[in-house]
Amino acid sequence: MESRFGHDFAGGQTHPQPSTSDAAGLSIGGPDDRLQSNPEGDVHLAEACDGLIDKIRATPALIALNVDNRRLTEEITTEIGKRSRADQYHFLSKVKLLFDTRP
Repeated sequence: MESRFGHDFAGGQTHPQPSTSDAAGLSIGGPDDRLQSNPEGDVHLAEACDGLIDKIRATPALIALNVDNRRLTEEITTEIGKRSRADQYHFLSKVKLLFDTRP
């Protein structure tokens, strides 16, 4: 890859990615709203996920759906709720983006 970019990356640092076992220690916060590790992370992620669900439910796009499609959306959020907190936040963010996107 170095030859492709014309740079030697041998001295570069890598940033470890959290494993699924680390997901409970992640939370939302910091100046750029990235996921950060801390002991109370699971609580913060749970609150952030609840906030995303509330925001999704308040979007005009969801409100405009017919009953069957609203039920399907609730089923999707229920299935997302069965995943790790970090995954929940990730997927709920994507669902919110979907409902925020204008046609």
